[in-house]
Amino acid sequence: MTRLSASVIATVTGVAVFELLLASTGWSPVGPAYAARPIPAHCVEHTPLGGEADHVGDYHCAGTAIDYHLSGVARSKGKIWAGQWLFEDQSGEYRLGMCTFNRGGHPRADIASSPVNQTFPNDPTGTRRAYLTWRYGRTTDNLTATALWAVFHFYAQDAAGSNRASNATSPLVPSLDVIAAASGRQDIQDLAKAFDDEASRFTAPFSIAVSLVDVGSGRVMVMAGNVPVANTVVTLTASGAPFSDGSTTIRLSTDVGGSAVFTLGVATGDVTVVATSSSPAASEIYRGVAADPSGVQPQTLLTAGLDQQITSSAIAVPPTTTTTTTTTIPETTTTTVPPTTTTTIPTTTTTTTTTTIPATTTTTTTTVVDTTTTTPESTTMPESTTMPESTTMPESTTMPESTTTIVEATTTYPTVPFIPLDLEIPVVTPPTVESLPKTGSSNNAAYFGTALLVAGVGVIGAVRRHRLAPNGDQTDAGELLGFW
Repeated sequence: MTRLSASVIATVTGVAVFELLLASTGWSPVGPAYAARPIPAHCVEHTPLGGEADHVGDYHCAGTAIDYHLSGVARSKGKIWAGQWLFEDQSGEYRLGMCTFNRGGHPRADIASSPVNQTFPNDPTGTRRAYLTWRYGRTTDNLTATALWAVFHFYAQDAAGSNRASNATSPLVPSLDVIAAASGRQDIQDLAKAFDDEASRFTAPFSIAVSLVDVGSGRVMVMAGNVPVANTVVTLTASGAPFSDGSTTIRLSTDVGGSAVFTLGVATGDVTVVATSSSPAASEIYRGVAADPSGVQPQTLLTAGLDQQITSSAIAVPPTTTTTTTTTIPETTTTTVPPTTTTTIPTTTTTTTTTTIPATTTTTTTTVVDTTTTTPESTTMPESTTMPESTTMPESTTMPESTTTIVEATTTYPTVPFIPLDLEIPVVTPPTVESLPKTGSSNNAAYFGTALLVAGVGVIGAVRRHRLAPNGDQTDAGELLGFW
C-alpha cells in the first residue's frame, strides 16, 4: 500500500449548533483536510457488509453502516456505508472523500484517481460544499461523517438505485427531512440539517485583520463577510519583539466574536506581526477505479480543495524615549518687614513769665516748666518673619500729622497802687538870659548836629514816660518824676 498524503492545510472551525456534541464524541475540527502519512488510524480495510467476497485495496474511514430505504428503513435490503472512503489523487497523495454517486462502486486506494466534474443542483455555486469540506475535511467522528454523507447526496441529488428506493432513479436524499424515516436515525437528520444551515451562513469570502494596540499587545479577527468566524486557527509571527511566551510564532483560536488577543514582550525596534489563516476553497471531485472487479461504474468522491491562505500584517513603532532633566529650584522665601510707623509726640513747652513790680523795684521772674518729651518705646523686630508667598503692600502709608500745641507765654503785670508823694518841689526860676550864646551860624554843621541830638533826647524821654504810665493812664510821669 502506498503512503498516505501529508498535505498541510489547516482547517478553520466555525460556529456550529452541534459543536459541543461533536466534541464529546472525540471530533476535532482542527487539522489537515488531507490524510496524513501513514494511513490514519481511523481508516481500516473495508470488508463487505453483506458477506460478499472481500475486495483488494479498499479502505473506509469515519462513518456508519446504516440501513436505508426511501420507503422506510424496514424495506432496506442491507447495510450501506454512509461515510468516508480513502483514495489516492493524481499526485500519489492519499485523500478522504465522500460518495456523491450512490449507484457506483467505491474506489481502490492503491490506484490513483483523477479529478472530474459533477453538478450539484442543491448547491449550484459550490460555496456550501466548499465550507463543509474545508471545515470538517478531517473529521474522525462517525456521526459527523454520516451526516455529511447525507448532506452531500442531498446537494448532488444522485439516483438512489433499486436497493434504496422503489424508484431507482429517485434521488437518494431528495430532502434532509426524509433521512430519519429512511434510516431510522433522527440524530443523523438533525445534524445534517444543522450542517446545511451553518454552511449557508459562511458563504461569503473570508478575511483576516490584525492590529496592534501598541508595541505590547494586539488583536486578530477573522470574518466571513460581516459574520465573525469563531474557533478559527490563526498563526501569528512577530519580529522586533517576541510574544509573551518568548517565542516568535504562536497559534491562537478565535473566540465567538471571531477575534483573539495577544501580548508581546520588550520591543527592540519596530514591531511587525503577521497573521495567517486558511479559508474555504472550491471542493474537488475525483473518480478512480472501482474495488469491485465485476465492472461496475466507480463512484465519484467529493473532497476538500487546497485551502486558500488569508494574511494580514500590522506594524507598530515604539515611542521615542526622551530623557528630560528636571532641575528643581528651591522655593524663595520672601520676608517682608512691615513698615514701621513712628509717632513723634511733639514737645510741649509751657513757659509762665511772672513779673512783679514792687513800689520802687521791678523784678522779673521767669519760671520754665520742665520740657516733657515722650519717646515711644523701641520696637524690637522678631528674629524672622515668614510672610505668605505673596504679600501685597498697601498702596500708601499715611503718617499721622504732628500736632504741636504752642502755649503763648503769659505776662502778668500786678496792679501797683498809686502812692501819692508828699514832696515839696521848689520852684526854680531860671535866670533871665537875653539870648543863648551863639555857638555857630545857622548853616554850621555843628549847630545842625546839636539840634538833632536835642530833638532825639526829647523823643526818647517822651516814649519812656509813655511806657511807664500804669494801666494806660496817660498822665505824664515826667511831671512826677522829672524828665527821666
